[in-house]
Amino acid sequence: MAAGAEPYSVTITPNGSPVYVADQNSNSVDVISTATGRVTGSIAVQGLPMSIAATPDGSQVWVGNGYTGSISVISTATNAVTDTISGGGQATALNSATTAIAFGPVAP
Repeated sequence: MAAGAEPYSVTITPNGSPVYVADQNSNSVDVISTATGRVTGSIAVQGLPMSIAATPDGSQVWVGNGYTGSISVISTATNAVTDTISGGGQATALNSATTAIAFGPVAP
């Protein structure tokens, strides 16, 4: 199984398949089936994807883009980018890159 030129980080959906791999050199996320171990698709994201995490319900994968400080939101139902969250007014290339993404319970 080959996952891009420079795989950087990995997340797996809560149901166990597929695996999503951020590939820095191709500015994409590879989708890998855990049943076959094969890449089943590639999703273009913004420059230098550095971090990746699946939402607790498995409906989305969020990807932190290092060159823009933005987050690409991928729908796991369609394996397509459905939204891009801006890094804010102070985000500049690698200066405020999203280097880690995590989801957890929300306090009541």
